Amino acid sequence: MRARFRIRNHVKNTLRPFVRRVWNTRLYAWAVRWADVLVFSLSGWRRPSRSGYTLVLSPAGDGNIGDHAVLNSFIAHTPGDIHVVLFAARSLVHPHLGGDDAQRVSVSVERHVVMSPPLFRIRSIWRFSRLLRGASSFHIHGTDTMDGGHIAASLARLSLCNLARRAGVPTAVLGFSWRPDVPRVVADACVGISGHSTLYPRDPQGFRRLEALGAQNLTQAADVAFAHQKSVRPSGPLGDWLDECERTATPFIVLNISGLIARGIDQRPEYRRIVEQVQSLGLSILYLPHVIRPGDSDLEPCVELFEECGRPRDYLQRMLLSPEQVQYLAVRAEFSISGRMHLSILSLNNGTPAITLATAGKVEGLCELFRLPELTVQPVPGFGEAVAHRAVELTRGRAEVRSRIAQGLPSVRAQSLRNFGQGV
Repeated sequence: MRARFRIRNHVKNTLRPFVRRVWNTRLYAWAVRWADVLVFSLSGWRRPSRSGYTLVLSPAGDGNIGDHAVLNSFIAHTPGDIHVVLFAARSLVHPHLGGDDAQRVSVSVERHVVMSPPLFRIRSIWRFSRLLRGASSFHIHGTDTMDGGHIAASLARLSLCNLARRAGVPTAVLGFSWRPDVPRVVADACVGISGHSTLYPRDPQGFRRLEALGAQNLTQAADVAFAHQKSVRPSGPLGDWLDECERTATPFIVLNISGLIARGIDQRPEYRRIVEQVQSLGLSILYLPHVIRPGDSDLEPCVELFEECGRPRDYLQRMLLSPEQVQYLAVRAEFSISGRMHLSILSLNNGTPAITLATAGKVEGLCELFRLPELTVQPVPGFGEAVAHRAVELTRGRAEVRSRIAQGLPSVRAQSLRNFGQGV
Protein backbone atom coordinates (compact mmCIF):
# COMPACT_ATOMS: atom_id res chain seq x y z
CA MET A 1 0.00 0.00 0.00
CA ARG A 2 2.78 2.41 0.95
CA ALA A 3 4.74 1.48 -2.17
CA ARG A 4 1.73 2.23 -4.34
CA PHE A 5 1.27 5.57 -2.58
CA ARG A 6 4.93 6.47 -3.17
CA ILE A 7 4.69 5.50 -6.84
CA ARG A 8 1.56 7.61 -7.28
CA ASN A 9 3.22 10.61 -5.62
CA HIS A 10 6.32 10.17 -7.78
CA VAL A 11 4.21 10.15 -10.94
CA LYS A 12 2.29 13.23 -9.80
CA ASN A 13 5.47 15.13 -8.95
CA THR A 14 7.01 14.17 -12.29
CA LEU A 15 3.99 15.29 -14.29
CA ARG A 16 3.18 18.43 -12.28
CA PRO A 17 5.53 20.84 -14.15
CA PHE A 18 4.15 19.69 -17.51
CA VAL A 19 0.54 19.97 -16.32
CA ARG A 20 1.13 23.50 -14.98
CA ARG A 21 2.55 24.52 -18.35
CA VAL A 22 -0.61 23.24 -20.02
CA TRP A 23 -2.85 25.12 -17.56
CA ASN A 24 -0.87 28.29 -18.17
CA THR A 25 -1.87 28.49 -21.84
CA ARG A 26 -4.56 30.48 -23.60
CA LEU A 27 -5.73 27.25 -25.22
CA TYR A 28 -6.51 25.67 -21.84
CA ALA A 29 -8.31 28.83 -20.65
CA TRP A 30 -10.34 28.81 -23.86
CA ALA A 31 -11.18 25.11 -23.42
CA VAL A 32 -12.41 25.64 -19.84
CA ARG A 33 -14.63 28.54 -20.80
CA TRP A 34 -16.22 27.10 -23.91
CA ALA A 35 -16.64 23.57 -22.55
CA ASP A 36 -18.60 25.12 -19.67
CA VAL A 37 -20.64 27.26 -22.06
CA LEU A 38 -21.54 24.20 -24.14
CA VAL A 39 -22.73 22.24 -21.10
CA PHE A 40 -24.62 25.30 -19.85
CA SER A 41 -26.36 25.73 -23.21
CA LEU A 42 -27.44 22.08 -23.24
CA SER A 43 -28.72 22.13 -19.65
CA GLY A 44 -32.06 23.69 -20.52
CA TRP A 45 -31.48 26.79 -18.42
CA ARG A 46 -33.99 29.60 -18.28
CA ARG A 47 -33.73 33.10 -16.88
CA PRO A 48 -34.06 32.98 -13.09
CA SER A 49 -36.53 34.68 -10.83
CA ARG A 50 -35.19 37.75 -9.05
CA SER A 51 -36.86 36.48 -5.88
CA GLY A 52 -34.84 33.24 -5.82
CA TYR A 53 -32.12 32.08 -3.45
CA THR A 54 -28.58 33.41 -3.11
CA LEU A 55 -26.16 30.95 -4.73
CA VAL A 56 -22.63 30.87 -3.32
CA LEU A 57 -19.51 28.86 -4.15
CA SER A 58 -17.46 28.30 -1.00
CA PRO A 59 -14.21 26.44 -0.30
CA ALA A 60 -15.51 25.61 3.21
CA GLY A 61 -15.80 21.94 4.09
CA ASP A 62 -12.18 21.17 3.21
CA GLY A 63 -10.78 21.25 6.72
CA ASN A 64 -9.87 24.95 6.87
CA ILE A 65 -11.15 27.13 9.73
CA GLY A 66 -10.67 30.30 7.67
CA ASP A 67 -12.98 29.12 4.90
CA HIS A 68 -15.58 28.25 7.55
CA ALA A 69 -15.23 31.74 9.01
CA VAL A 70 -15.93 33.35 5.65
CA LEU A 71 -18.98 31.15 5.05
CA ASN A 72 -20.38 31.77 8.53
CA SER A 73 -19.95 35.52 8.09
CA PHE A 74 -21.63 35.39 4.69
CA ILE A 75 -24.62 33.50 6.08
CA ALA A 76 -24.94 35.92 9.00
CA HIS A 77 -25.09 38.94 6.67
CA THR A 78 -27.16 37.53 3.81
CA PRO A 79 -30.95 37.51 4.25
CA GLY A 80 -33.27 34.94 2.74
CA ASP A 81 -32.59 31.49 1.36
CA ILE A 82 -29.01 30.51 0.55
CA HIS A 83 -27.70 27.56 -1.45
CA VAL A 84 -24.04 26.75 -0.78
CA VAL A 85 -21.99 24.80 -3.32
CA LEU A 86 -18.97 23.09 -1.75
CA PHE A 87 -16.34 21.05 -3.55
CA ALA A 88 -15.30 19.04 -0.49
CA ALA A 89 -17.00 17.76 2.65
CA ARG A 90 -14.15 16.48 4.80
CA SER A 91 -15.28 18.68 7.68
CA LEU A 92 -18.93 19.39 8.34
CA VAL A 93 -20.20 22.94 8.02
CA HIS A 94 -23.97 22.84 7.65
CA PRO A 95 -24.73 20.92 10.88
CA HIS A 96 -23.07 23.74 12.86
CA LEU A 97 -25.82 26.11 11.73
CA GLY A 98 -28.53 26.66 14.29
CA GLY A 99 -31.91 28.34 14.59
CA ASP A 100 -33.29 29.99 11.49
CA ASP A 101 -30.11 29.34 9.49
CA ALA A 102 -30.74 25.60 9.47
CA GLN A 103 -34.05 26.23 7.70
CA ARG A 104 -32.84 28.70 5.08
CA VAL A 105 -29.44 27.27 4.09
CA SER A 106 -29.08 24.26 1.79
CA VAL A 107 -25.81 22.64 0.77
CA SER A 108 -24.65 20.56 -2.18
CA VAL A 109 -21.20 19.09 -2.83
CA GLU A 110 -19.74 19.24 -6.34
CA ARG A 111 -16.29 17.74 -6.07
CA HIS A 112 -15.31 18.47 -9.68
CA VAL A 113 -16.81 21.93 -10.14
CA VAL A 114 -13.47 23.74 -9.76
CA MET A 115 -10.76 21.16 -9.10
CA SER A 116 -10.93 19.07 -12.29
CA PRO A 117 -10.21 19.55 -16.02
CA PRO A 118 -13.12 20.30 -18.39
CA LEU A 119 -14.13 16.74 -19.30
CA PHE A 120 -14.37 15.73 -15.63
CA ARG A 121 -16.46 18.80 -14.81
CA ILE A 122 -19.33 18.10 -17.20
CA ARG A 123 -21.78 16.66 -14.65
CA SER A 124 -20.92 19.29 -12.04
CA ILE A 125 -21.33 22.13 -14.55
CA TRP A 126 -24.66 20.64 -15.67
CA ARG A 127 -25.94 20.66 -12.09
CA PHE A 128 -24.49 24.12 -11.43
CA SER A 129 -26.22 25.47 -14.53
CA ARG A 130 -29.53 24.17 -13.27
CA LEU A 131 -28.88 25.73 -9.85
CA LEU A 132 -28.56 29.07 -11.63
CA ARG A 133 -32.22 28.69 -12.65
CA GLY A 134 -33.43 29.45 -9.15
CA ALA A 135 -30.76 31.97 -8.17
CA SER A 136 -31.28 35.69 -7.72
CA SER A 137 -27.52 36.26 -7.37
CA PHE A 138 -24.25 34.32 -7.45
CA HIS A 139 -21.26 34.90 -5.17
CA ILE A 140 -17.80 33.37 -5.01
CA HIS A 141 -15.82 33.42 -1.77
CA GLY A 142 -12.56 34.43 -3.39
CA THR A 143 -10.13 34.42 -0.41
CA ASP A 144 -6.82 33.14 -1.86
CA THR A 145 -8.33 31.09 -4.69
CA MET A 146 -8.69 33.59 -7.55
CA ASP A 147 -5.15 34.69 -8.36
CA GLY A 148 -3.66 31.58 -9.91
CA GLY A 149 -2.11 29.74 -6.97
CA HIS A 150 -3.90 26.80 -8.59
CA ILE A 151 -4.25 28.01 -12.18
CA ALA A 152 -6.90 25.51 -13.32
CA ALA A 153 -9.09 26.13 -10.27
CA SER A 154 -8.89 29.91 -10.68
CA LEU A 155 -9.87 29.62 -14.34
CA ALA A 156 -12.76 27.32 -13.39
CA ARG A 157 -14.12 29.81 -10.84
CA LEU A 158 -13.89 32.67 -13.32
CA SER A 159 -15.69 30.52 -15.89
CA LEU A 160 -18.59 30.08 -13.45
CA CYS A 161 -18.91 33.87 -13.34
CA ASN A 162 -19.21 33.83 -17.11
CA LEU A 163 -22.01 31.24 -16.91
CA ALA A 164 -23.86 33.37 -14.36
CA ARG A 165 -23.67 36.32 -16.77
CA ARG A 166 -25.17 34.19 -19.53
CA ALA A 167 -27.97 33.23 -17.15
CA GLY A 168 -28.63 36.87 -16.30
CA VAL A 169 -27.66 36.38 -12.65
CA PRO A 170 -25.83 39.27 -10.89
CA THR A 171 -22.40 38.05 -9.82
CA ALA A 172 -19.76 39.09 -7.29
CA VAL A 173 -16.36 37.78 -6.21
CA LEU A 174 -16.00 38.56 -2.52
CA GLY A 175 -12.97 39.31 -0.36
CA PHE A 176 -10.07 37.96 -2.42
CA SER A 177 -6.32 38.51 -2.69
CA TRP A 178 -4.47 39.42 -5.87
CA ARG A 179 -0.78 38.60 -5.73
CA PRO A 180 1.97 40.45 -7.67
CA ASP A 181 2.75 37.56 -10.04
CA VAL A 182 -0.65 36.30 -11.24
CA PRO A 183 -0.35 34.10 -14.38
CA ARG A 184 -1.33 36.04 -17.48
CA VAL A 185 -4.15 33.68 -18.48
CA VAL A 186 -5.78 34.11 -15.05
CA ALA A 187 -5.34 37.89 -15.11
CA ASP A 188 -6.92 38.10 -18.57
CA ALA A 189 -9.86 35.94 -17.48
CA CYS A 190 -10.43 38.07 -14.38
CA VAL A 191 -10.35 41.32 -16.35
CA GLY A 192 -12.75 39.69 -18.81
CA ILE A 193 -15.41 38.88 -16.22
CA SER A 194 -15.02 42.25 -14.46
CA GLY A 195 -17.22 43.92 -17.06
CA HIS A 196 -20.26 42.06 -15.71
CA SER A 197 -19.20 40.97 -12.19
CA THR A 198 -18.42 43.07 -9.14
CA LEU A 199 -14.95 42.41 -7.72
CA TYR A 200 -14.11 42.97 -4.05
CA PRO A 201 -10.34 42.69 -3.51
CA ARG A 202 -9.68 42.40 0.22
CA ASP A 203 -6.70 44.73 0.60
CA PRO A 204 -5.32 47.94 -0.96
CA GLN A 205 -2.43 46.18 -2.69
CA GLY A 206 -4.71 43.76 -4.53
CA PHE A 207 -7.01 46.62 -5.49
CA ARG A 208 -4.13 48.61 -6.99
CA ARG A 209 -2.86 45.60 -8.95
CA LEU A 210 -6.28 44.87 -10.44
CA GLU A 211 -6.80 48.54 -11.23
CA ALA A 212 -3.47 48.59 -13.08
CA LEU A 213 -4.63 45.62 -15.18
CA GLY A 214 -7.71 47.56 -16.28
CA ALA A 215 -10.28 45.55 -14.31
CA GLN A 216 -13.72 47.16 -14.00
CA ASN A 217 -16.37 47.18 -11.25
CA LEU A 218 -13.78 47.19 -8.47
CA THR A 219 -14.63 47.92 -4.85
CA GLN A 220 -11.88 47.74 -2.27
CA ALA A 221 -13.14 45.68 0.65
CA ALA A 222 -11.64 43.63 3.47
CA ASP A 223 -11.88 39.93 4.20
CA VAL A 224 -15.47 38.76 4.70
CA ALA A 225 -14.57 37.25 8.09
CA PHE A 226 -14.02 40.72 9.58
CA ALA A 227 -17.78 41.29 9.43
CA HIS A 228 -18.50 38.50 11.93
CA GLN A 229 -17.65 38.92 15.62
CA LYS A 230 -19.56 36.03 17.19
CA SER A 231 -17.58 33.95 19.71
CA VAL A 232 -18.27 30.66 21.51
CA ARG A 233 -16.35 29.31 24.48
CA PRO A 234 -14.70 25.93 23.75
CA SER A 235 -15.79 23.05 25.95
CA GLY A 236 -14.10 19.80 26.96
CA PRO A 237 -10.36 19.56 27.74
CA LEU A 238 -9.58 22.87 26.02
CA GLY A 239 -12.24 24.60 28.10
CA ASP A 240 -10.71 23.06 31.23
CA TRP A 241 -7.27 24.33 30.20
CA LEU A 242 -8.68 27.84 29.72
CA ASP A 243 -10.28 27.64 33.16
CA GLU A 244 -6.91 26.75 34.64
CA CYS A 245 -5.21 29.64 32.84
CA GLU A 246 -7.82 32.02 34.20
CA ARG A 247 -7.63 30.59 37.73
CA THR A 248 -3.84 30.90 37.86
CA ALA A 249 -3.70 34.16 35.87
CA THR A 250 -1.43 32.45 33.33
CA PRO A 251 -1.06 34.42 30.07
CA PHE A 252 -0.88 32.42 26.84
CA ILE A 253 -0.35 32.82 23.12
CA VAL A 254 -1.87 30.95 20.18
CA LEU A 255 0.77 29.26 18.02
CA ASN A 256 0.06 27.83 14.57
CA ILE A 257 2.47 25.95 12.31
CA SER A 258 1.45 25.89 8.67
CA GLY A 259 1.59 22.55 6.92
CA LEU A 260 1.62 24.43 3.62
CA ILE A 261 4.80 26.32 4.45
CA ALA A 262 6.29 23.07 5.81
CA ARG A 263 6.19 21.65 2.27
CA GLY A 264 8.78 24.20 1.15
CA ILE A 265 11.05 24.78 4.16
CA ASP A 266 12.19 22.95 7.28
CA GLN A 267 10.46 25.01 9.95
CA ARG A 268 11.47 22.89 12.94
CA PRO A 269 14.62 24.81 13.98
CA GLU A 270 12.78 28.09 13.47
CA TYR A 271 9.88 27.12 15.71
CA ARG A 272 12.20 25.71 18.36
CA ARG A 273 13.72 29.18 18.59
CA ILE A 274 10.27 30.78 18.71
CA VAL A 275 9.04 28.46 21.46
CA GLU A 276 12.24 29.00 23.45
CA GLN A 277 11.69 32.76 23.33
CA VAL A 278 7.99 32.59 24.17
CA GLN A 279 8.69 30.32 27.14
CA SER A 280 11.34 32.73 28.41
CA LEU A 281 8.67 35.45 28.45
CA GLY A 282 6.61 33.42 30.92
CA LEU A 283 3.84 32.62 28.45
CA SER A 284 1.98 29.35 28.01
CA ILE A 285 1.36 28.13 24.46
CA LEU A 286 -1.80 26.86 22.83
CA TYR A 287 -0.74 24.85 19.76
CA LEU A 288 -3.57 25.33 17.28
CA PRO A 289 -3.88 23.67 13.84
CA HIS A 290 -5.87 25.89 11.50
CA VAL A 291 -6.05 23.41 8.61
CA ILE A 292 -6.47 19.64 9.01
CA ARG A 293 -6.62 17.70 5.73
CA PRO A 294 -4.38 15.53 3.56
CA GLY A 295 -1.54 17.33 1.84
CA ASP A 296 -0.97 20.48 3.89
CA SER A 297 -2.31 19.71 7.37
CA ASP A 298 -1.10 21.81 10.30
CA LEU A 299 -1.75 19.00 12.77
CA GLU A 300 1.40 16.96 12.15
CA PRO A 301 3.89 19.84 12.60
CA CYS A 302 1.95 21.08 15.65
CA VAL A 303 2.05 17.62 17.25
CA GLU A 304 5.74 17.21 16.46
CA LEU A 305 6.68 20.55 18.02
CA PHE A 306 4.47 20.04 21.06
CA GLU A 307 5.95 16.62 21.75
CA GLU A 308 9.47 18.03 21.48
CA CYS A 309 9.08 21.40 23.20
CA GLY A 310 5.74 21.46 25.01
CA ARG A 311 5.50 21.90 28.76
CA PRO A 312 2.80 20.64 31.15
CA ARG A 313 1.13 24.05 31.20
CA ASP A 314 0.90 24.17 27.38
CA TYR A 315 -1.97 22.66 25.38
CA LEU A 316 -2.22 20.93 22.00
CA GLN A 317 -5.56 21.14 20.21
CA ARG A 318 -5.87 18.04 18.01
CA MET A 319 -9.19 18.78 16.27
CA LEU A 320 -10.48 21.70 14.24
CA LEU A 321 -12.28 24.35 16.23
CA SER A 322 -15.10 26.46 14.87
CA PRO A 323 -14.27 30.04 13.84
CA GLU A 324 -16.37 31.27 16.75
CA GLN A 325 -14.30 29.23 19.20
CA VAL A 326 -11.10 30.64 17.71
CA GLN A 327 -12.45 34.16 18.19
CA TYR A 328 -13.10 33.36 21.85
CA LEU A 329 -9.46 32.28 22.21
CA ALA A 330 -8.20 35.34 20.35
CA VAL A 331 -9.80 37.74 22.82
CA ARG A 332 -7.94 36.07 25.69
CA ALA A 333 -4.56 35.45 24.07
CA GLU A 334 -1.67 37.87 24.49
CA PHE A 335 -0.94 37.54 20.77
CA SER A 336 -0.83 34.89 18.07
CA ILE A 337 1.93 33.56 15.84
CA SER A 338 0.56 32.06 12.66
CA GLY A 339 1.46 30.65 9.30
CA ARG A 340 -2.20 30.92 8.23
CA MET A 341 -3.65 34.28 7.30
CA HIS A 342 -7.21 33.67 8.49
CA LEU A 343 -6.02 32.81 11.99
CA SER A 344 -4.39 36.23 11.99
CA ILE A 345 -7.63 37.78 10.73
CA LEU A 346 -9.61 36.17 13.54
CA SER A 347 -7.02 37.47 16.02
CA LEU A 348 -6.96 41.02 14.64
CA ASN A 349 -10.76 41.03 14.48
CA ASN A 350 -10.70 40.73 18.27
CA GLY A 351 -8.02 43.35 18.85
CA THR A 352 -5.21 40.82 19.35
CA PRO A 353 -1.84 41.25 17.59
CA ALA A 354 -0.86 38.51 15.15
CA ILE A 355 2.67 37.87 13.93
CA THR A 356 2.09 36.31 10.53
CA LEU A 357 4.31 34.45 8.09
CA ALA A 358 3.71 36.06 4.70
CA THR A 359 2.96 33.81 1.72
CA ALA A 360 1.86 34.67 -1.83
CA GLY A 361 1.96 38.43 -1.23
CA LYS A 362 -1.38 38.49 0.60
CA VAL A 363 -0.41 39.08 4.24
CA GLU A 364 1.35 42.36 3.44
CA GLY A 365 -1.96 43.75 2.19
CA LEU A 366 -3.72 42.63 5.37
CA CYS A 367 -1.15 44.39 7.56
CA GLU A 368 -1.42 47.53 5.40
CA LEU A 369 -5.08 47.77 6.44
CA PHE A 370 -3.90 48.23 10.04
CA ARG A 371 -0.66 50.06 9.21
CA LEU A 372 1.28 47.34 11.03
CA PRO A 373 3.87 46.05 8.54
CA GLU A 374 6.09 44.95 11.43
CA LEU A 375 3.71 42.05 12.12
CA THR A 376 4.69 40.42 8.81
CA VAL A 377 7.63 37.99 8.60
CA GLN A 378 8.88 36.25 5.47
CA PRO A 379 9.11 32.43 5.87
CA VAL A 380 12.75 32.11 4.82
CA PRO A 381 15.62 30.41 6.68
CA GLY A 382 16.22 32.34 9.88
CA PHE A 383 12.63 33.55 10.28
CA GLY A 384 12.52 32.05 13.78
CA GLU A 385 14.86 34.74 15.08
CA ALA A 386 12.77 37.48 13.46
CA VAL A 387 9.56 36.13 15.01
CA ALA A 388 11.25 35.74 18.41
CA HIS A 389 12.38 39.38 18.25
CA ARG A 390 8.87 40.56 17.40
CA ALA A 391 7.44 38.46 20.24
CA VAL A 392 9.67 40.33 22.68
CA GLU A 393 8.66 43.67 21.18
CA LEU A 394 4.96 42.76 21.41
CA THR A 395 5.30 41.74 25.04
CA ARG A 396 6.92 45.07 25.87
CA GLY A 397 4.68 47.26 23.73
CA ARG A 398 1.47 45.24 23.65
CA ALA A 399 -0.77 48.12 24.78
CA GLU A 400 0.45 50.41 22.00
CA VAL A 401 -0.04 47.77 19.28
CA ARG A 402 -3.48 46.85 20.60
CA SER A 403 -4.40 50.54 20.52
CA ARG A 404 -3.37 50.80 16.86
CA ILE A 405 -5.42 47.69 16.02
CA ALA A 406 -8.43 49.14 17.86
CA GLN A 407 -8.10 52.36 15.88
CA GLY A 408 -8.05 50.49 12.57
CA LEU A 409 -10.78 47.91 13.27
CA PRO A 410 -13.87 50.10 12.68
CA SER A 411 -12.62 51.04 9.21
CA VAL A 412 -11.63 47.46 8.35
CA ARG A 413 -15.00 46.10 9.47
CA ALA A 414 -16.77 48.77 7.44
CA GLN A 415 -14.74 47.73 4.39
CA SER A 416 -15.65 44.10 5.05
CA LEU A 417 -19.34 45.03 5.00
CA ARG A 418 -18.87 46.38 1.46
CA ASN A 419 -18.93 42.74 0.34
CA PHE A 420 -22.63 42.83 1.31
CA GLY A 421 -23.44 46.25 -0.16
CA GLN A 422 -23.10 47.86 3.27
CA GLY A 423 -20.34 49.82 4.99
CA VAL A 424 -18.68 52.96 3.68
